Amino acid sequence: MPLRVYVDLAFAVNAVIDYLLLVCSARLSGAAIRRGRLLLAAALGGGFAAGSFFWAFLQYWPVGLAVAAGMILVAFGAQRSSLRQGVLFALVSLALAGLVLLVAAVFDWGLVLLHGAVYYPVCWQALLLVAALGYLITSLVLRRCAVHGGGEIEQARIETGTAHLKLPVLRDTGNTLRDPMTNAPVLIVEWQAAAPLLPARAARPDDPVAAFTALTQLAPQLHWRLLPYRAVGVKGVLLAFQAKQVTLAGRVIPRMTVALSPTPVSDGGGDSGLLGGVV
Repeated sequence: MPLRVYVDLAFAVNAVIDYLLLVCSARLSGAAIRRGRLLLAAALGGGFAAGSFFWAFLQYWPVGLAVAAGMILVAFGAQRSSLRQGVLFALVSLALAGLVLLVAAVFDWGLVLLHGAVYYPVCWQALLLVAALGYLITSLVLRRCAVHGGGEIEQARIETGTAHLKLPVLRDTGNTLRDPMTNAPVLIVEWQAAAPLLPARAARPDDPVAAFTALTQLAPQLHWRLLPYRAVGVKGVLLAFQAKQVTLAGRVIPRMTVALSPTPVSDGGGDSGLLGGVV
C-alpha cells in the first residue's frame, strides 16, 4: 500500500515538535525565551521537513546541519553561546528520537523507506503525544533541579533604601546587557514584579523616555537612567534605576543597576528577572 503524505500536516507537526525542542534547549541553557523568534525558527524546521518529501537533496546531512544552524541563529541570535545552543538542540533532538524509537518498539510500529530515508508510519497524534511527553519530562526535571539544586534560578533581594523585594531571577547566558557607565552586568526585572519598589504613581514603562522624565521627579534618589540594548534586528532602550544594593547567592552587590522590562521575561519558568554576565 503506498504511503500517502500530507504536506501541510507534515509542516505543522514538525513545526510544533521543533518549537518544543527549541524551548527545551533554551531552558537547559538558561537562555531567554522569545516566542516570536522560536516560532519563526520552528517554521523554518517545519518547511525543511515538508520540503524533504519533494527534494531529495534536502535529506543530505550537510543540508540538515545548515538548516539546524539557521534555526539556532533565528531562535537565539548570533552570540558566543550559539555553539552551546546548537549542541543542546542536537542532544534534545536525539533524546526525542530515542523516545520515539522506544515507543515504536513497544507498539511494534513498522518501518517505511521513502526517498532513501527511514520513516515510521505513525499517526501525527501519536507523534505529537510523544513530543509533548518528552517536553513535560524535561520541564519537570529542570524545575526540580532549579528548586532543589539551585540550578540556573537564584533568589535576589533588591533594596532601594526605602523598600526591599525578594524575587527569583534566572542566570541568562545570552543576556549581555551592561550599564554603559559602569560596564557592570544589569539585572532585568519585570515591571509588575518590581512595582513594590517604585512610586505608587509610577506608570508602566511602555514609553521609557516619558517614564524616565516622570520618575526622575517622583523618585530622584533612585538615579534613573535609560539603557540602550540591541538584539538581532531590534534596538531600543530600557528604563533603569540604581538599587542601594542587591544580594545574590549570599553576595551583596552595592549600587547595582536594575532595568525594568514592560513585558514578561519568563515563559512560565517561575522567574521574574534575568541576570547575565559574571557578577
